[in-house]
Parts: sequence; C-alpha cells; structure tokens
Amino acid sequence: MNKIYEESNYYFDFTNSLSGECLDKPNVQGLSAVDFMVETDMYLLFIEIKNPDNPRATEASRKNFFKDLQGDVFPLAMGMKFKDSVLKKYALAYKFEKPIKYIIVLQFDIFAEKERGILREKILNHIPTGLRDEIFSKFTKIDSFEIMNINEFSEKYFTATKIS
Repeated sequence: MNKIYEESNYYFDFTNSLSGECLDKPNVQGLSAVDFMVETDMYLLFIEIKNPDNPRATEASRKNFFKDLQGDVFPLAMGMKFKDSVLKKYALAYKFEKPIKYIIVLQFDIFAEKERGILREKILNHIPTGLRDEIFSKFTKIDSFEIMNINEFSEKYFTATKIS
C-alpha cells in the first residue's frame, strides 16, 4: 500500500507508519474530514493540512484566508472536520485503541507561533478533549492537539517534501 500522499503542494511520506490513509477523498455525503489519518506504534494521528502559501494561491485568497483565521468560522470548521472524521471511522467500525492526536499543519509565513497559539485556543473550544473512558467506552482520549508549520511537522512526525 502506498503511504506517500500529495496535499497542498507537498508530498507527505507516511512510510514509517503502521497505516496511513486519505480521509477527505472520497467525501461522504454530509461529513467533512481531515486530510489524513495515520496510525503509529503509539498514536492515532488525525492530520489537516492548510497551505495558503501554496504557489497556486492568489494574493486575494491569502488575504481571505488570513481574515478567516482571525474569525470564528475557521476554528469551528476545524473542529467539525475532526469530529466528522472520528464519526466516519467509528461508523465504519474502526476500533479506537490508541490515544488520538489532532494536528493542523498550517504553512502560512505571516501567521507565526504566537498567532498559531491564539488560534489553537479558539479551536480547542470546538474539539472534544474532555472525553472520559468510563463514559465513552468505545473511544480513547484525545491526547493532544497541535498547530505547527510544515518544518515542525517534518521534524516531529513525518517527512513533508515541497513539490517544485
């Protein structure tokens, strides 16, 4: 099975994972999805990629994206993508046996670490981090939620190579 995927002008190499799959293609009617679900020895990673610095993006689309990041719609949408992805896998009888990490890779040079931290706090209001095992017996806890740029993701998790 191929574990190298193209997304947002990058190749993501999940070869060293136990499994990797693209969740947002094909789309299920009425559900949104993160880009990837990757299983490692220790975690189940739900990964969303956003790259408004993509060379195909226009200046107008970058400005609109920046505006969206500062509003309330983007955090809500990122929370919905995560929850819909979990629901989709649960409906397909996936067994959640490992702690979950939700990672948003945001490659946007004008949106630095401080801004990513503020955005992280907004998104945290829309993801179910407080699930307890005694109530939700079919689901393990969400271990962490991170927003990072492409270089941080490559250093910490898997290689991402820019497409020329």
